[in-house]
Amino acid sequence: MPSKRDVLALLTRDELLAVVDRFGLAPPDRRAKDGLVDAIASSKKATLAGVLPDLSRGRLKDICHALGLDESGREKCVLVVRMGNTIFVEASREFRKGSAQNYLRDEGVKKIVATVHAFKDVPKYARVVGLDEIEKNDFNLNISRYVMFAPSCCRHPSERAADFEQGIHGN
Repeated sequence: MPSKRDVLALLTRDELLAVVDRFGLAPPDRRAKDGLVDAIASSKKATLAGVLPDLSRGRLKDICHALGLDESGREKCVLVVRMGNTIFVEASREFRKGSAQNYLRDEGVKKIVATVHAFKDVPKYARVVGLDEIEKNDFNLNISRYVMFAPSCCRHPSERAADFEQGIHGN
């Protein structure tokens, strides 16, 4: 896995300056790229998780390619942390029944991949949720807590109670 310094070395001088300013760092010389990389790399405030989410998806893809990482799979997920955000996808309707087990349909796989790649809310299918909301829900990661896909009568009683309580408290 590439180091923080390896990743920072691939950023442009302007991207590095933006990081320095955002985290209030004081490099010895703002004109020298190496000094900017050193200042950010040695900072405990400026983590990769805090730096990378500000870059565009295309820029992140370029960095993955330059580091020899597979930008479409797990290695990208390890490198690119969408700090504090999780996408929940309710894909239970994307399978076909089998005799011994169920199978995910090809179009279902494509829909799931496209949804996660877009990292945006899709009504009754996917929702991007911040860590603060997950914490408010006692770190309960049940998809139905975040994506309303079934009528209330078909959901578990504890989830219906949570919906009712959230309505009372206005969350």
